[in-house]
Amino acid sequence: MTSIIDLARCLGSPLLPGAGLQDLRESDDLLELAFRNRIELIYLSNLEQAGLLKRLRPQWEEYQQRCEKTLECIVRIATAMEDQQIPYAITKSLRPYPAIPNDTDLLYLGPLNDYPEALERFERAGFVLSHNGDMQAEFFDPRGGEAFNRDKRGGKFYIDFYRQLAADRVPYISSNVLRQHVITRNIGGTPVKVFDPIAEMTILYLHSVIMHRTIPLEVLWCSAYWLSGLDNDCLADFPIFIRNNRARTAAATVFGLMSELHREAYGQTPAVLTTLTSKVGLRQVELQEWRHNENAFPHVVRLSTFALALLEKMGEANSLKGFANQLLDMLHPSKAVEVMHHLLDKAQIQRHSTHV
Repeated sequence: MTSIIDLARCLGSPLLPGAGLQDLRESDDLLELAFRNRIELIYLSNLEQAGLLKRLRPQWEEYQQRCEKTLECIVRIATAMEDQQIPYAITKSLRPYPAIPNDTDLLYLGPLNDYPEALERFERAGFVLSHNGDMQAEFFDPRGGEAFNRDKRGGKFYIDFYRQLAADRVPYISSNVLRQHVITRNIGGTPVKVFDPIAEMTILYLHSVIMHRTIPLEVLWCSAYWLSGLDNDCLADFPIFIRNNRARTAAATVFGLMSELHREAYGQTPAVLTTLTSKVGLRQVELQEWRHNENAFPHVVRLSTFALALLEKMGEANSLKGFANQLLDMLHPSKAVEVMHHLLDKAQIQRHSTHV
C-alpha cells in the first residue's frame, strides 16, 4: 500500500538537501496521492529530471499546460487590477514551485467601503461575476476559452475576489497588517502583487485550520520551500508575526506535522523546524491524531484545534465582530445546520477542500 512516507521520499525536502529521492519511482498510486495533496507537479517534475517519466508523461504534459494557463489568467488579473487602479494582492494561489490551484484568490486592499465599486470595475475589465457573497465574490475569466463550471473542475479561470480573508463571516487575518507585507513577483514579464513568505505562510496556516480544518502536503511543502529561502532576520521575525496575528495554534499544528513527517521520511528534523517549534510550540494532540490515522494526508485537524485557533482569533476586534455576525446569521436554522455540518462531518470537510 502506498503511504505518505513513500511519497515524501519521492519529493525530497528543500530543508534537507540531499535527503529523499532515493525511492523515486513512477506510480499511479503515488501520483493520485500527490494530486490529492496538490503537489503533483513536484512529483512528476522529479520523475522527468531523473529520466523516469514514461507512462505518466501525458498527465505531466496536461498539468504543465494547466499550470501555464493558470499563470496566464493571473497575469490578466494583475493587469486588470493595475489598469483599474484597484489595490490588491494574489494569495493562496502562487506557490514557490509549479502548481495548479483550483482557483485564484484575489484580496482587495483598498478602503472596504469601496469594495462594491472595485467589483464593478473588475467586471468591466472582462471578468464575469458568477456569485456575490458577504466576504467574497466569485468570478470567471471567459478569455480562457472554456465554459464556466460551478464545481471549478480544471481550475485555471476561477477567481475568488475577497473583501477580507475570512472563514464565512469571520476574518482570520487583518488586511491592515497584510498591506505592509505586499511584494512583487514577476510572472512572464508582468509584475504581480503577492504577500511576502512570512505573511503568506501565516495565511495558509489560518486558512487551513480555521476555514477548511484540513492540511494537505501542499501547505507543508510551500513552507519548506519558503523557509529554506529566508534569511536569519526573517526567520527571527516569523514567530513574532505569528504571535502578533494570533496564529500560534494553527502554526504549531503545521510545524509539528512538518517535524514529524521529516523525521519519519528522512530520519532527521531540520534545524529550522526545531527552532520554530521551540518558539511557537506544537500540537501533540494533532500528532497523535495523525498517527492514529496512519500518517494520512490531507490531515483533518481535530475539532478542538479548530476551536482553539478560532478562540485565539477572538482577541482581535475585527475577528470578534465577524464571529458575532456569524452567530446572528446562525439564528436561521438552515444556516446553523449548514455550518455545523461543515464543522463536524469529516466527509463534508474533505469534499470542501478536494483538489479538482
